[in-house]
Amino acid sequence: MRVAAAALLFLCAHALCACAHGPPAAPRTQLVRDLEGREAHLDVQGRVVLLDVWATWCEPCRATLPIYEQLAAELGPRGLTVVALSIDDEDETVRAFLAKHRPAFVELRDPHGEVADRLGAKLMPTCFLLDRSGEVRFKHEGFAPAEGAQIRAELLELLGR
Repeated sequence: MRVAAAALLFLCAHALCACAHGPPAAPRTQLVRDLEGREAHLDVQGRVVLLDVWATWCEPCRATLPIYEQLAAELGPRGLTVVALSIDDEDETVRAFLAKHRPAFVELRDPHGEVADRLGAKLMPTCFLLDRSGEVRFKHEGFAPAEGAQIRAELLELLGR
């Protein structure tokens, strides 16, 4: 399965919906965008992806970002791409947060939560780990600091395949 551009998140939805609820609904025309409002262009073909659905108002979400940044730095050379998908309503809120924190990974926007809903993200944060073929292999809802080690172990497993 190929993963490129905005299709990344439709692929996530496809993988989750196919496992849990049968075939996915048809994709909407614009799935995700960057902070400038442009359709996201992200090529992750052949890479392991950590997709984090988060919001600036969510305290546990903010706690995950440094952990995911560390994982991106450590495991990026081995084939990991970290993507943070913000569901905040306003772009300015996200811009202000990112100006202070400047995470070293891809930040995308889902201001109406449509993609998050399609993915089945019920709690914030929700983290999806996709293998190199784009299939969701692990899902983590909510976050406790001890989960960082488990997510790292799962990523190492996926990177080793």
